[in-house]
Amino acid sequence: MGTIYGLLGFVQGLTEFLPISSSSHLSILEAWLLPDVKEEVRLAINACLHAGTALALLVYFRLRILNWILAVLKFFRNPVGKNPALTELSYVFLASIPTALIGLWLKLNHIANIPFALQGVCLIITGYLLTVSRKWHGGSKELGLSTVLVLGMAQGLCVIPGLSRSGILFCLALFLGIKRGEALMFTFLVSLPAVLGAILLSVPDLWLAWGQAGFEPVLLLMAVMVSFVVGTVCLRYLNWLYSEKVVGMTGIYCQFAGYVLISGYFISWFRGNF
Repeated sequence: MGTIYGLLGFVQGLTEFLPISSSSHLSILEAWLLPDVKEEVRLAINACLHAGTALALLVYFRLRILNWILAVLKFFRNPVGKNPALTELSYVFLASIPTALIGLWLKLNHIANIPFALQGVCLIITGYLLTVSRKWHGGSKELGLSTVLVLGMAQGLCVIPGLSRSGILFCLALFLGIKRGEALMFTFLVSLPAVLGAILLSVPDLWLAWGQAGFEPVLLLMAVMVSFVVGTVCLRYLNWLYSEKVVGMTGIYCQFAGYVLISGYFISWFRGNF
């Protein structure tokens, strides 16, 4: 069981910062390695693993977050004048509103819990966008209110497994003409409220999972540490991971994985019905 938890932590740490949908990869691995575990236990495990990569993000953006705090304090002391850090924080907050509304609606209506065949379709969509995005080099535009709201709505839809949140947002920002570096940074900055909010919503699942079969707190803590360490390493190479060459390769991988999922789903259906 320790090996399984360690593998889940490694996969979460790696796929969270690659545009290949960490939620889809986790759901596939859990269905394979933890077939008898209840749904609430899987949700609790996923929330804890995401906490590890969220912590890695908080450490990575620690100076930026400190600048946000100082900008808010400065605004209350002297609201006159332009403050780039406060503008950035307001954009993150505004993008989080449609993300929260759409994401919560999808979860409450269980639209996020889709079969592997549809996850495969979503992976193919992600892969196609990543492949095509190699032609989009970004532009000279800076983030604005309309762009931020569009990115926030797109992030809400990425609750669905197979739609890579980072991949979709990065490609969309490039398509809208945002500078490549700014598009990449905002893609991950705007994920902080979304991921932290999702973790808070999963606290009831953690309570329900406690003491049930398959829920091992000590091993889960180890898995969280693994996801944090692997995520921290990935963040050190974030610019390379989102270079045109690597994005193109991950696009091909997502499409291949999508077709494999669809094929596997129909093969298992055929065997079960004939």
